[in-house]
Amino acid sequence: MQKEIDAVVALMAPPANSTGLLTARDIQDIVRRAASKGALIGWLAAEKDTRERMARTLAQVEYENQCNRERVKELEIEVMELKV
Repeated sequence: MQKEIDAVVALMAPPANSTGLLTARDIQDIVRRAASKGALIGWLAAEKDTRERMARTLAQVEYENQCNRERVKELEIEVMELKV
């Protein structure tokens, strides 16, 4: 995420060796754009983390489901043996 933030900063920064004055309005505009882009970068990172976490959770649930199916088969065999 830091790479994305650094890229945004590089895009918003003035060219090297440039001089000039910024008005209060210019600074407000820069801060507003930086905050918006930073929030978007953070939201995107959170969404990626959520997707990865949900994929891990799904894999765990599928594994537990498979274990439960195998255990049910074992119990069915035990019940059949007891009937005989």
